[in-house]
Amino acid sequence: MDYLRVDLPPGTGEPQQTLLREFRIDGVVLVTTPQDLSLLDTGRALGLFRQAQTPAIGVVKNMSYMTCPHCGDEIQVFHRSERPWEVQDSELEMLGRVPLNLTISRGIAEDHALLKPESSAPEAAVFREIATRVSSKAPAA
Repeated sequence: MDYLRVDLPPGTGEPQQTLLREFRIDGVVLVTTPQDLSLLDTGRALGLFRQAQTPAIGVVKNMSYMTCPHCGDEIQVFHRSERPWEVQDSELEMLGRVPLNLTISRGIAEDHALLKPESSAPEAAVFREIATRVSSKAPAA
């Protein structure tokens, strides 16, 4: 196995602490949304992983924007805080921005169809790009 992905709830709770205590983790990808609460949780999680000397590979912004179906412009759905936050101000690479998108939402409900190699949906490109960046930055086992 090249990678084992574990999707955790946001924050620094018991699941994160147990994994750090029980397993050697080669790297983490932090996922956030543009909302202040998510940014704060992600900053705390980054602090926890740094304290445990676990490398942070980068950050992904989920629900980052929506594309206008009429003009193609990016629409900022959520209020963008002007307040600096630890993840944004860190040296972490932005691995990708996932749009708020009905096709992506439906794909999740349909057994993650967009993540399958044969998917030709344009929305799948975002995930492929993120996967490529993660695999190029992931520490060697």
